[in-house]
Amino acid sequence: RVEELLYPGAARGAREAYLRDHGCSACTPAAVQSIEKCVGRQGVVELGAGVGHWARALRRRGLDVRAFDDLSALPTGGPAPDPRLVEEGNQDVLAENPQLHRRALLLVFPDPGPMAASCLAAYHGSRVLF
Repeated sequence: RVEELLYPGAARGAREAYLRDHGCSACTPAAVQSIEKCVGRQGVVELGAGVGHWARALRRRGLDVRAFDDLSALPTGGPAPDPRLVEEGNQDVLAENPQLHRRALLLVFPDPGPMAASCLAAYHGSRVLF
């Protein structure tokens, strides 16, 4: 089994549970506070938002967040995104919605393909959070 090879000693299903609870990268209170301090009232556009763990944490702190994911790289075994939190879309939403460039761009754990570079090429705002 692949899970046993990749995560020796981990309990069966531990990786799936982690992904369900935290996504690919856990959002810590310190990270949320740093983002809040950096963007202030500017707002955030998150691309590659997965199921919305970071968007949810930032909204709980009162930040204005628009989160998007095209569902092409979601880890298997996890929940589907909450459509109230994560809208379907990729870097093309930046061309379709010029007002999003006024927000800080948040990329959390982008996939190893061209996704991050495509987002940066499409973004014409002033703040990138990675």
